[in-house]
Amino acid sequence: MTLCENPEEKRSSKSKTPKSCFIAVSSVLWSSASGFCGARNGFHFLKEFTKQEEKTAASGGRDTVHLDLRTGIVRGYSRHVKFIVNPHLPEKRNSSYEAYEAVRQHPEDEWCGRQAVLQVSGSGLDETATLVLDLDFSSPRLWTIHLADSPNATGYQGHTVAEAQMVNRQWRVYGRGEGVVEGALDGRTLVEAANNVARRYAHVRVYVSKNKLEWRYGIKFGGRHGALEGPHVLSFHGGLEASQLFVGINRIVGGTFRTGSGLCHVTLTLLHGQRE
Repeated sequence: MTLCENPEEKRSSKSKTPKSCFIAVSSVLWSSASGFCGARNGFHFLKEFTKQEEKTAASGGRDTVHLDLRTGIVRGYSRHVKFIVNPHLPEKRNSSYEAYEAVRQHPEDEWCGRQAVLQVSGSGLDETATLVLDLDFSSPRLWTIHLADSPNATGYQGHTVAEAQMVNRQWRVYGRGEGVVEGALDGRTLVEAANNVARRYAHVRVYVSKNKLEWRYGIKFGGRHGALEGPHVLSFHGGLEASQLFVGINRIVGGTFRTGSGLCHVTLTLLHGQRE
């Protein structure tokens, strides 16, 4: 089976992989020159993404990887992005699997609960590089997105690890540092807590750059936004001391004991220079 296929869908042995697909073994990603292997979109966002890819290819100034958590299909390619855990259905006997089974009985309801973990490396990029995450939700429940600078992060931490997480509708950011982190709201490590960020059918955009974390949400981003800066904040950059960022999708980065569902599409865009 190729990475262009849905893991849960059996195909005839005679079926062939589209010629436009290739597998990048080093990062376990595939890319399609035609934009999409096994055309199954249905979201206008995918069309917008295709236009963005064409512009990106022409400029050479960014890389883009897109995940569809309904089907498990991945589009795009970046040598800076690799999967630690490939997109897959949740294990049986956990809350996400129960939600999946419930929605299967009602096809008119959309379920987005495939899980994955990615590693994004700043090696080879400039210090001004920025990671942009576009998040499309259906009905967010529990842990939908988790960002951390450690592969062992499990949420609600800080101190030895910088994190940002979306649990239900709430966006939380935890800072790295000893003692009380600068600007902490809880007298420890919590530096941001914003409610009603991930709403039903909402779109959220997150920017991570050197010592700076920004987020925007609301209709066409005309709604609300926030930002944090400083050495204690989740950071992404290239240069001599390039950073690494780990992304947990519908689960935490460091385990499967905290999971969720409702994050349908994730697009990671790497801007190689300062953002416009």
